Amino acid sequence: MVVRKLMIVLCLSVASLNAINRLYLENNYGGEIACKVNNRPDVIIGRGVRVFLGNIQLDKKTPLVWVKSLNIRTSGAWSGYGLTSFTSLDTYLERILWEQKLHCNTDRAACAKDAVIVINPSRIVSSWNISYHWQNVANITEFSMD
Repeated sequence: MVVRKLMIVLCLSVASLNAINRLYLENNYGGEIACKVNNRPDVIIGRGVRVFLGNIQLDKKTPLVWVKSLNIRTSGAWSGYGLTSFTSLDTYLERILWEQKLHCNTDRAACAKDAVIVINPSRIVSSWNISYHWQNVANITEFSMD
């Protein structure tokens, strides 16, 4: 009986370490935003657009395709002059990784979902209005205009 319980716990732990989920950023902010992933060059994201940023995984040995850091800023006229600074979203990444571990250890169906960070509209004098949720994005067909 003890061996069976140990095997179940071991299987759950190994499964959670191998969990890979996609990470998306959705821009519902009033205008374009600039996004920087893993200190790569900025990517401009239009309003109402969802982009794939990379994968997230519990394992610390992360290749470049895996998101390790995430920063955003407004992409208006003043951003080109360095007047707007980047805001780190690394605390959201940490929360998502924590929830990923929790999901994968308790609910395999939830473990298969992808994370979507949403930049919501906010007022000029307030900070960013950011939320995130888990969704079965991998099952949605993505279209390209190329």
